[in-house]
Amino acid sequence: MPEILKVYGRIDCHLCEHMVEHLGILKSTYEFDLEVIDISGQHELEKLYGSKIPVLMLGDQEISHFTLDVNRFRNLMKEQHNK
Repeated sequence: MPEILKVYGRIDCHLCEHMVEHLGILKSTYEFDLEVIDISGQHELEKLYGSKIPVLMLGDQEISHFTLDVNRFRNLMKEQHNK
């Protein structure tokens, strides 16, 4: 079963768009589903993630924010695959 990754961001956020595009490329190598969540107007999510969007999460674990940390992403995906 593929991992579910979540990107928390906002519409019209160029860093968010860039992260989602980069993850789209990585889908050809790693099996995961991607959920993009717009935090605009969602007080709790804005409080948690607003100052560092985009934020990439695997469950409750932050993989990266602002930009995609590809090395960390790859390591976590390998760990999840080996479980």
